[in-house]
Amino acid sequence: MNSICRFIPAKNKNEGLETVYFVYETEFHKLKQPFHHATFFLQLVTRGNAQVHLDGHTYHLRRGALILFPPSVKYTVEGDEDFAYMYITFTGERAHRLAEPFRTPSGDPIFYGFEWLIDFWQSSIRRISAANANILTESVLLYTLSFLQAGDGSVEAPDKSKTVFESMLSYVKNHFSDADLSLRKIADIFSYTEKYLSHLFKKNTGVNFNVYLTEMRIDYAVKCMEGGMRSVREIAEICGYYDALYFSKVFKRVKGETPLVYMKKFDS
Repeated sequence: MNSICRFIPAKNKNEGLETVYFVYETEFHKLKQPFHHATFFLQLVTRGNAQVHLDGHTYHLRRGALILFPPSVKYTVEGDEDFAYMYITFTGERAHRLAEPFRTPSGDPIFYGFEWLIDFWQSSIRRISAANANILTESVLLYTLSFLQAGDGSVEAPDKSKTVFESMLSYVKNHFSDADLSLRKIADIFSYTEKYLSHLFKKNTGVNFNVYLTEMRIDYAVKCMEGGMRSVREIAEICGYYDALYFSKVFKRVKGETPLVYMKKFDS
């Protein structure tokens, strides 16, 4: 995989946290050293080995290592020819509060045992677009920081299948209103087979993907009705259905009544 660099559009600085770059670096030998960053720099090693020289100390990096550099430090890297890593740079008032707890007792800014995050980072950077760059990059950053433990240089990797399922479920919850959402689309996004994700979904929810998605959409339709919406067509579109007639049939199958009859429950 070649290097990838994503520049994240600037946000309102009053929000307190701004991600600036999300990069997959595979040609670090071509970069000018020493390295120096004006922002926080969270790096995840994807392959190879290297040594980082920082403040008179040498840190050994290998696949799955995370290193958190504070702003304004200078360091050099000596690595294998195949050494590659990903990084997110971030800044803002909130950035300092987020980064402060994640230092080992010795002050070493390095954590081991995060191989299980590599697929997640790689999949995320491939999916960045102008529309989702801010929220996706910030989500990757916060998700990663949530697993760093103050006072411990490593964490136990969670079950990979559980991590994949949680990521998939989060995607479904955020995109259930997309009319083209399907297990095939999710399989393409997360780079897994439909069969594997179908098994994973049934194992963790007790129902298949289509049943779960339908129930989520119909539950949201009910909330729209509770909120005062009375147009079946508009509710159908908001819930991910192109065809209002088809939506009505699905709604009746799930709730036992048509949308028009059901919404009368909320009329005073």
